Formats: sequence, structure tokens, C-alpha cells
Amino acid sequence: MEDDDESSSESRSSYSVSGDSQEGSTLSGNCSLDSIGLMLRRLEDDDSSLIDLEVDCKSIDADAAKCFSVLLPENTRLQRLRLDCGNDSSRLDVIRRVVSGLKGNSSIKHVEINDLTMDRDTSSWMAQSFASSKSLTHISMTKCRFLGSGLGILFVSLQHSKYIRHLTFHSCDWEEHNTEIVASSLPLLKLLSLSLVGINIALDTWPFLLNNIKRSKELILLDLSRNKMDDSIISSLAKTLSLQGSISTLVLSSCGLDDNCIKELAKGLRKHSPLSSLDVSNNNHISGKGVIYFRDMMKFNTSITELKVNGCGLNDRSLDVIESSLRYNNSVLKTFLSEDASQAIFGVVDMIGHFDIGQSTRNIVEAVSFGSDSAKEGTKEKKHVKNRLHYRRKLPDSSIKHADQTPPGQGPGSFTKGKEAVRYTMKSTTPEIRDVLL
Repeated sequence: MEDDDESSSESRSSYSVSGDSQEGSTLSGNCSLDSIGLMLRRLEDDDSSLIDLEVDCKSIDADAAKCFSVLLPENTRLQRLRLDCGNDSSRLDVIRRVVSGLKGNSSIKHVEINDLTMDRDTSSWMAQSFASSKSLTHISMTKCRFLGSGLGILFVSLQHSKYIRHLTFHSCDWEEHNTEIVASSLPLLKLLSLSLVGINIALDTWPFLLNNIKRSKELILLDLSRNKMDDSIISSLAKTLSLQGSISTLVLSSCGLDDNCIKELAKGLRKHSPLSSLDVSNNNHISGKGVIYFRDMMKFNTSITELKVNGCGLNDRSLDVIESSLRYNNSVLKTFLSEDASQAIFGVVDMIGHFDIGQSTRNIVEAVSFGSDSAKEGTKEKKHVKNRLHYRRKLPDSSIKHADQTPPGQGPGSFTKGKEAVRYTMKSTTPEIRDVLL
């Protein structure tokens, strides 16, 4: 049985240590519990398959923790260490011993601390272990509670680390002013990714936080999920991203976003060229009107190749519109609209109380083309312009593709191979408007 256990364990890249994993086993002072004994032997042997380790700190005693502190500095294979602390203050000595093993370790890149109350003392010794590691680049805190100056002490120590590049705080409990502590440290940390998910961000703290995100020039991933936002915050966020200039991934899942928020986001992100991935999933107040804003944004910002909208309650036709826009951003069919044309679309969509993306968009085209004052003046000055226009674009034969994937000869356009590769036909006097709605 022992040989079988060894062979099965060597095939796993992750390992979980818990006192409940073996029936009838008890932990003695010499670490004789089967699961822990096996794991410690793998640590000591520098097992190349052991790269991911989860430790239940409620299930080990001080002697087992000491074994961790001795073996972790010698191990060169382990890359991720997760400590489940169980919010038990009586286990702090155990946790401290395990964490102390980070000081001499040269392989662990990611440490996750789950369910721990951190006051100034706890934050002090933990931050020292974090800061002294030369391999640690990613720190995650989940369901942790920060008391008094605990968070401030942690961030003061992290500022002295030359290696930390990723910070994640998920469902952590702290006082409102602690967000300002995080914000003020950002320009000094030189982070590549920042995740502040489901934390307590006061309304008047947002401007200060966004201003410091703007100054974090190396940041490429920003996750602000599960924080309540309105259209004014979204507008400020979009401006921040444009000025910051390097964020390529933005995650705003479960933030209570509605169509007005998407409008502000779309307007602000049109010219933010670094953005390639946007996640607005689980915002169930986004409707078909928001889809039009998304489509306009992707017409301008052709670098966006991933848009996550799952859990938003959009129908299949709305999803088809988004999918079509994403295909445009990965093809030679992508085009650029003028600012005036885009604002005209926004104005018409705003006037519609209930927007059904499944209906023909021709009403929007006609309203924009003939309903606005500028369109009427243009019609008077150029009465000879035909209402029925043809839009042509020369494309390589190998690149011919219908944006809506309808067969040739059907739908709003006809397609031929050769010099006139694509021909779109629609009743409109504004080619730019017609193009975005096809």
C-alpha cells in the first residue's frame, strides 16, 4: 500500500495537507500523520511534481509547522503555497512557523492566505517574510480581516520588496480608510496586476484610488469586480485608463453596471488602444442598448479581442452582435468611425426607451441620417445625392468574409471575388453610420 501511495502522489502536481485526510490518524510530535509525512518527504526529496501545496493550518501542530519551516527553504520545486487559516487566533504560532519558511525559499512565486485576522503584530511578521523572499511575486489575501494598522504595516513592508508584482485582495474586510492606504502605495510598488474584489471602497475614496492607478504605469491587469459602481465612477475609470496607458485587461464583473455605465465606458475606451480584454460578466442590468455601445466601442478600439458578458441576461441576437464585432476586430473588415457619427448613434439609442437588438437597425440609420439637423442641411445642400448608396472596399481574395456569416446574395450585402470584393447596400446618406450597423 505504501508503494501505491507513492506512485499515485508522484503523478500529482498539487497536494493538500489536512488532518482529516486519513481515517484513524493522529498527528504526533514527530509528524507521523500519513498525509503530512508523505508530503514532508516529498518536500525533502525536492520532488519535481510537487509545485502546488495547500496546508490546512487548523490540522497541524507546532512540531509539524517546524518541519515546514525547515524544509521549505531547501525546496526548489514548489511554486504556489496556500494556507487555510480558519480564522483561529490560537493557530497563529503554527501559521507563523510555516510562513517563516519563505525567507530562505527560492522557488515559491505565489502565496495565498485564506481566512486570517491580521492585526499589527501579525502583519508585521508576515510582511517581513514576504519582503525577504526573492522569488515571491504574487500575494493573494482571501476573506482576511484587517484590524487597526494591520493593512498599513503590511503595505509599508511591501514597498521595500523589489519582486512583488501581483496583489490580490478578495472579499477582505477592512475599514473604509484602508483603501487609501492601498491607493497611496500603488505608484511605489510597480505592480503588473491588481485585484481588489469585493472590498469596502467608500464613494469618496474612488477619486484618490483612480488617481493612483493612473500613476501606476506598469499595471496591465486591473480587477475591480464586486464593487458597486455608477456611471460617474465608470466615467472616471475610463479616463484613468486612457491616461494610464498600459492596462490591457479590465475586469468589472458583478459591479451593478447598467446601460448608462456601459455608455460611459464605451465613450472612454474608444481610444484606449492597449485594452484587449474586457470582462463585464454578471451585470444583469445591461440590455440591448448596452450592446450598441459595446459595438461602437469595438469599432473604434479594434484591439479588443475578448469581451465577457456571461450572466448579463442578453439574448442570442445580442450575443451575435457582440460576436460579429469581435470577428471584425480579428479581420481585415474592421473600420473606423468618425466621432460625430458615433455620437449620433449614442443620441438615437438614448432616446429609445426599450431597445430590441433583434429588430432591424434600419430605423436607427434613418433616424440618424434624416432626423438630425446636420443630416437635413446636408440633404438640402446635396439634393443630387442618391438615397441608395453602395459601399465598396477592396480586399484580397483570401480575406473575403461576411461579417454576419450569411451566405452570398442574402442579407444586407452582396459579395463577389475580384477587385470589388465587398459591396454593402443600405438606404442611408451616411456611409459611416450604415457601416457600423451592418
